[in-house]
Amino acid sequence: MRYLLAALVVSLAAAGAAEASPRSLVSEGNRLYESGKYVEALSRYEEAGVDLPDSAVVAYNKGNVFFRQDELEKAREAFQEAAGRSESLALEARAKYNLGNTAYSQGMRQIDSDLQKCLGFLQESVIFYQEALKLDPEDEESRYNIEVVRLTIKDVLDRIKQMEEEQKKNQEAMNKIKEELGRLIREQGEEIEATRTVAEEKGAEGAAGEDFSEVEASLADDQKQIQEDTEKLTDEISTMAEQAPEEAKGPLTEASGQTAQAARAQEQAESHLREGELEQAQPEEEDALEALKRAKEALSKGQCQQPQQGDQQQDQQQPQPQEQEPREERSEQAAGASPDDILQEEEEERRDRQEKKIGRMPRVLKDW
Repeated sequence: MRYLLAALVVSLAAAGAAEASPRSLVSEGNRLYESGKYVEALSRYEEAGVDLPDSAVVAYNKGNVFFRQDELEKAREAFQEAAGRSESLALEARAKYNLGNTAYSQGMRQIDSDLQKCLGFLQESVIFYQEALKLDPEDEESRYNIEVVRLTIKDVLDRIKQMEEEQKKNQEAMNKIKEELGRLIREQGEEIEATRTVAEEKGAEGAAGEDFSEVEASLADDQKQIQEDTEKLTDEISTMAEQAPEEAKGPLTEASGQTAQAARAQEQAESHLREGELEQAQPEEEDALEALKRAKEALSKGQCQQPQQGDQQQDQQQPQPQEQEPREERSEQAAGASPDDILQEEEEERRDRQEKKIGRMPRVLKDW
């Protein structure tokens, strides 16, 4: 019965909303907001906005709802509308303050995925807090939040610097691997040419009975050394693949697979060379060369682009980071004035502007 009664009360409230004044709708919305009923609160604010489409208070309160629902882009738009529409410096200052909190929250969403975007939002939040402080020089919360966000900015800048240093090290390691691959490709090609030359000499007329065992052993030793270097490089690439971010693992894994294939072909070629089987060794040498080339191609295609650092520089003299966050967004009640007072103030300002336009003296204000 309790559930059914609650549903009935909500239904009656919704049915009577059409006859309610914008002031009562905003007050009801604020009560729902304080109770955590954000969907219902937003509905009341939107109903009030039908009669007051340019109301800064309605836009401001909608922004608070969107912020609580974690719809930060909608919250940003609503607070910007409130700041732009308000004739009250106090309300504009509150909207700027909440824009600062919204930008801060948007930045923290990006801290584990895109540090540059995170930095941009944090820098923007400081600007909003500064604007709020200009409108209200006594605003200690904006002053406090500016310092907190600057500490966070310093932390993000440190992370970016560390990330760039790691990327630089990885780039240097990658360049060394590519240089080593280039050397192995060159030496494997020379081995192929040497094997081909000896095979031609061995098969030439008049070579019958000539001893090629020392030359073949030398070819086998050279091939063995290339194989050992290839295996060592395979281990280095595999280690780098294990430590690489997910998007860079693929090319490195492919390259290590190709170098491992090259090493196997080199081992077989070396065995044929020691047996004096030059013609059988040549296809294995060719396979090894092609695998090394594919490994280098994989690394070249998969080389990650380093993110570009912005030109903005932050002050170097910053306090030590603390485990603090910007203080909560400001609701009407938390701002030190009731929603009815602010809404009435807005209506008074609207009437004053209207009467100034038609050249009449201000009328005595009445409640809605």
